[in-house]
Amino acid sequence: MGEMILKNNSSDVIDYEFLKVKLSPPKKARITDTGRETSRLLKELGSMLYVKKEYKKTDYTSSKRGSERKQPCIVKMFYGTDKRIHKNFLREYMTQQNKDEVDEKPKLFNAGYDEVPEEELLRYEQNMDNLHFRFIISPDSQKVPLKNLVRSFISQLEKATGFSFTWMAVEHHNTEKQHSHVLINGIDKKTGKKIRFDRSVIRETARNLAVNICTDLVGLQTQEQVNAMKERQPFAYRYTNLDRNIESLLTIFDPPKSFEDEVYESEIICRDELMRKRLSTLVDMGLARCFSKNIPPVYYLEKKWADKLRSAGRYNTFLKARRDLRYTPSYNLEQYTKDTGKIEGVVTQCIVQNDDDAWNNAVVVENRQLGKSWYLPLKSFPKEDVLGAAVQIAVERNQHGLLSPNIRVVGERNERS
Repeated sequence: MGEMILKNNSSDVIDYEFLKVKLSPPKKARITDTGRETSRLLKELGSMLYVKKEYKKTDYTSSKRGSERKQPCIVKMFYGTDKRIHKNFLREYMTQQNKDEVDEKPKLFNAGYDEVPEEELLRYEQNMDNLHFRFIISPDSQKVPLKNLVRSFISQLEKATGFSFTWMAVEHHNTEKQHSHVLINGIDKKTGKKIRFDRSVIRETARNLAVNICTDLVGLQTQEQVNAMKERQPFAYRYTNLDRNIESLLTIFDPPKSFEDEVYESEIICRDELMRKRLSTLVDMGLARCFSKNIPPVYYLEKKWADKLRSAGRYNTFLKARRDLRYTPSYNLEQYTKDTGKIEGVVTQCIVQNDDDAWNNAVVVENRQLGKSWYLPLKSFPKEDVLGAAVQIAVERNQHGLLSPNIRVVGERNERS
């Protein structure tokens, strides 16, 4: 390897960019630390120069080095506390018995069976708890074998959490992208106690597990795949790194005349083509507006747009719910959380998980007098008689001692037009 020394103000500076890899130069050190810092740098250089060609397995709970080329995989988790819903999900939803258009019904599988026999299903039902967890795992690459992915995912999740799961899974191929549903009984096989997942498991560990396993199964993405994924990012209906960059550049909203300024909270001048594509997507989603008379164009961002974008990424029916509001403006729809507090209104939409266009259950509550509306995700299917009813919703402790939104009907149902 030739010398890579540049002259900078009469000082020798190592060019860390020649390997096309981001390396950290040694920190400023005292003379007594020079040997240690030099050794650290040489070790870092050596690891990059003599890395093995094949993909090297790493800690499954981490996704740092080389993450740009790892195989993307969507992981979503929902949980429920109703045994009736638990059984229905196992017998009807996963196997698509409720879909006449699906001729070849998918077969359940688990750690020991590619097609789970009836006696194994009965054994699962005998030990079925009210508490259950539903994972949706959707790899970007259609070459990923779903059974291998799920089995490795469950095994590694058990190691990461210390639990021992009783689970069933299924492959679904009736949508644009293949995906798998995983159902986990809420009782730890080792201890007999309820399973409780830390938030970090859902937000970080589960996704990193799936990403790394997919990469092990089909290899790192090619540079062409990475470039293609970057080209798709501006059009994503979820919060992305591009949005984080936009947030850092926003300024206080200065509306033009005759502009509904109560809708918007900030503005940004479009700086480049990539930003224009992303901002145009936000306009299409209804979260932004372009004032095109300015050159370069100025975009106005709706109040709490980033939170709404995160809700849209988590719940794929959130944006449709905004469009279908009956009594309140779309920009006031927000996701109900435990911090929202007590609300009152009329249930104007009931959303039922169906695997095609709804990956979760929810209700939409509107308060015409206040001009506000809320999207409330549910752990179970919404009751039919709640549609059109006046309700009060507040977070309370349920029979299991867990904080959960409680829907209380307080008025007769309105006309369902």
